[in-house]
Amino acid sequence: MEMSPLHVAAKSSDAEHCRRLVEDEGADFGAVSGDFDATVIHCAALNTSHGKEVVKYFVSHGMQVDQKDSEGQEPIHYAVRARNFEVANELLQIKCGEDAEERKNNLIHYFVKENNPEFITIVHESNRRLIKGKGECGKTALHLAAQYAELKICKWLDQNGVQVDSRDDEGCTAMHYAALRDSDHVKFVRYFSKKKGMLVDKESKDGMTPLHYAFQHNQLDMAKELIRLGGVIYNPINYEMHYCARVNNLEGMKMLNKENDSFLTHENDSNIWTTIHMAALHANLEMIKWLDENDVNLHKKDEFSHRASVLHYVAFNKQSPSELVKIVQYFIQKGLDVNGLTGEGMTPLHCAINAKNTVVAGELVKHCADLEQELTGLNFLLYCAKEDFLFGAQLMLKNKPQLIKGVDPEGRNALHIAAEFSNLEMCKWLVDEDKDLIKMLTMKGNSVLHMAAKNKNHGQEIVRYLISLDVPVNGRNNFDLAPLHYALQHGNVNVAQEMVTLGADLNAKIGNESNLLHFSVLKKSLEGAKFIHSINPALIKQRAMKGKNALHFGAEHANAKMCKWLVSQGVDLQERTDNGKTVADFVAKRNDKDVKQYFKTLGVKKRGFCSRLFSRNGCFSS
Repeated sequence: MEMSPLHVAAKSSDAEHCRRLVEDEGADFGAVSGDFDATVIHCAALNTSHGKEVVKYFVSHGMQVDQKDSEGQEPIHYAVRARNFEVANELLQIKCGEDAEERKNNLIHYFVKENNPEFITIVHESNRRLIKGKGECGKTALHLAAQYAELKICKWLDQNGVQVDSRDDEGCTAMHYAALRDSDHVKFVRYFSKKKGMLVDKESKDGMTPLHYAFQHNQLDMAKELIRLGGVIYNPINYEMHYCARVNNLEGMKMLNKENDSFLTHENDSNIWTTIHMAALHANLEMIKWLDENDVNLHKKDEFSHRASVLHYVAFNKQSPSELVKIVQYFIQKGLDVNGLTGEGMTPLHCAINAKNTVVAGELVKHCADLEQELTGLNFLLYCAKEDFLFGAQLMLKNKPQLIKGVDPEGRNALHIAAEFSNLEMCKWLVDEDKDLIKMLTMKGNSVLHMAAKNKNHGQEIVRYLISLDVPVNGRNNFDLAPLHYALQHGNVNVAQEMVTLGADLNAKIGNESNLLHFSVLKKSLEGAKFIHSINPALIKQRAMKGKNALHFGAEHANAKMCKWLVSQGVDLQERTDNGKTVADFVAKRNDKDVKQYFKTLGVKKRGFCSRLFSRNGCFSS
């Protein structure tokens, strides 16, 4: 079959010629031609003069660069065989698309991943520097060969100067990547261990050895070989039995136990968390039952950590809902205490709420979890509000309705806590269940709006909602603070803006003395100070108690950043209080080295006794 005019143009002419054939003469650029069913891009790959621009033209019209001919060859193979490396590199970049890591690969890396020694050799002969380059995720060609290619390619790369013990961006060696192969793991382990025996135990940046990788990918033949060659089995930090539990690899665990059956016996005397704790945290019931059948102590607590039982750990397990139900039921049938406490006073139900594990929480309540328990003064419904766990709050109310009336030691009810820590959905649900919650004040006189002022994630919408329910935007607590004070103190600028939009008083003062800017400075809130200054610049010039200005407060209470900002906004360094004190007097009493150093650079020095005495008696007053 002869080549079409468009195929001929793609092979030997330019993009303009190809365009005319397509647009003016109706040539079908999707047709194949020649003895091998080659596309126009296959032909363009052979074009040493204009191939790059021709390829771009066809790609812009939707042609794919990975289409194969009748022998399974892509355009990139045509380009390399023709030593047309400019086009080959262009095709490689197009094939990588938007993947930033893959775009780091050169042609050697590409053909290593393809397990194609013929084309690796062609590329290497044309550019011997490419073999030393690093590609995706900092991998060398040998890292990629260990995962994708035959052992003979690894040997060839080694012989041609690629370092066997090179690390990628994650700190992994080629031995780690041998675990990701489909076959021949043992051959690769033996080869790498002979070249660099230390590779057997090399850890990645996150502490993973090749043995961890073998268990993670269930390559037990590789794991056995690594152990035979001295791979670490027991390590107090990276205990491989624990790792098998973590990746839910029961076969690997059985293999390890067969290698050394003292593992599990040894753990029964341990005071740290054991394999059963890790299994409760990560594994399924099959593994847990196997451990139980092998005389692991299910009732053991991790004494040197949280003093938690396996029932606490299962709250954080991410197995399927049906599996979690079976695990909880199994532990309870084995006599685990559904109300047992950790060293911090948490029950398994507290852990389930903390993990937002609806299945475990529901199952624990079914099995008579004590809903009278409190944690740091919070009943279970208050704790759900703090943890932003609506399902848990609804579960608590359904099973113990009186919990919604509870308050913590500070007098905060569920809505106070939800306004500070939870979201709008939780707040609306609480109000729907008990409207009296809106009116209550804490022991400090804080309204729910004061508490919402601290909420950086959901504060804006909660503030808007509470004000719509007539919670006073300018209400004061026992310390004469409005909700806006709290928003400024916590640098919660979005909430502060919402409050101002909805009527917060920008001229509010504490006891008719300190304004909102002074307050922000006192609380070391630079974000709050900048915000209030941006919408009410006059405040920075006002004086407060005893004639103090904002910089006096800063020098006395704030940090160097705040002081620098106040000076940059024009606050007078020389201004005195009603008692004649200057910034220097306040700085002299500070222990903050940064504050002292900053004012020293401005020439502010501690005044002598006579100067202070004269100023106190008004000798310098005008």
